[in-house]
Parts: sequence; C-alpha cells; structure tokens
Amino acid sequence: MSGGILFGMVGTVMTMTQQLPGYDFFMTLSGAFVVGSLVGLGHGFVLALFSKDRGTPFSESFRHSLTGLLYSLLAVPVAFLVTLWIGFAFYFQMDPTTSRLLGAIIGGWIGLSVLMWTAWETWRALRVILAAWPDFGTAIGVVSVVFLVLVWFFSSFYPYIFQGAYSLRQAIFVSGGIAVLIVGPLATLALVGLRKVIKIQKLIRRLEEGS
Repeated sequence: MSGGILFGMVGTVMTMTQQLPGYDFFMTLSGAFVVGSLVGLGHGFVLALFSKDRGTPFSESFRHSLTGLLYSLLAVPVAFLVTLWIGFAFYFQMDPTTSRLLGAIIGGWIGLSVLMWTAWETWRALRVILAAWPDFGTAIGVVSVVFLVLVWFFSSFYPYIFQGAYSLRQAIFVSGGIAVLIVGPLATLALVGLRKVIKIQKLIRRLEEGS
C-alpha cells in the first residue's frame, strides 16, 4: 500500500512540475502505483521473511510471510483508490474547488497515516533482524556503499542520464530509493543464501569425513 501511494505521489508531483506528461494523468498515476506496489510487496515480503527470532524455523516464517503477502494483495485495490483520490485532488488544485481542496486534505492524511504505519512496522522488523541476524551489519554496509556510489554517479553524469537540470537533492532521493528498496532486499537474500550454502558445504564435509 505504501509503495503504491508513495510512487503515486511522486508521479503526481513530477506531473505537476511538468517533468512527466500530463495529457493522460490517469495512466501516469496508475503506472507509478503499479511500480511502487510491486517494489513495496517485494520489500515487505523480504522484511517479513527475515524479521524472525533465531528459534523460529525458516519454513514457518515463510508461511507467515506468504499469508501476509496475500492479505496485502487484498489491500492493494483500496490503496489504488486512495492513490487516485490523493493524486487527482492535488493535481486539480491548479483549478481549485472546495470539494477538491477537501479531497486533497482528507486523502493526504490517509496517505500519510499509511506511510507512518509502514515506517513503524519497518522499524519493528529491522529491530528484530538486528537482534537475530548476524549479517545485518554487512547488509547495511552494502546498502550504504551502493547509496554513496549512486549519489556520486547521478550527480556527476546527470546530463547523460536525465537530459536536463538535476540537483543533489534529487540524486540523494533516487539513490536512496534504489539502495533501500532494491539493493537492500537483494543483499539480504544473497547473504542468507550464502549462509545456507556454507552450512550445506560443512554438512557435506562432515558426512564425507564420517564415511
């Protein structure tokens, strides 16, 4: 829900500032929502999968995470309606009316509440991961390095990528999104997979030595 709403709001702002075409705002807003929802689903699934105590079996964590994913799919249509509500209410503030202003205010508070709830749940999950996962520091290090490299890359080569003016603030925003929403889950999966492979290799050696 939060991924779709957040990307939808970014699409709205970029359309209002004429960085995206506004001739078909519904398609722009819908496309941004779909991309944000997919990123959010993947990010939330990885967080839920690995925010477990050390004594919890991986299969049980996977089952609970899959259940949460299915509940999230039921909530996606509601989030889409909220995104349309907020996006169109803010977009048509260029031709304001009382109903549009009221819609922007109510929709904005709904979206902000969802984002704050997601931030709180993410923080809770990270605290569990930090306490139970030995590779947490490594994952944070990978994400931090990628973030810094992307900030340098975007701020140095923006004329060849974005074909226009590009500020350091925009570079930080885009780099942070890529590092946290994409690199973070991928690094988590890779590190957990490596530990599983190492355990399997050790088990194979013990069996070979025993035989």
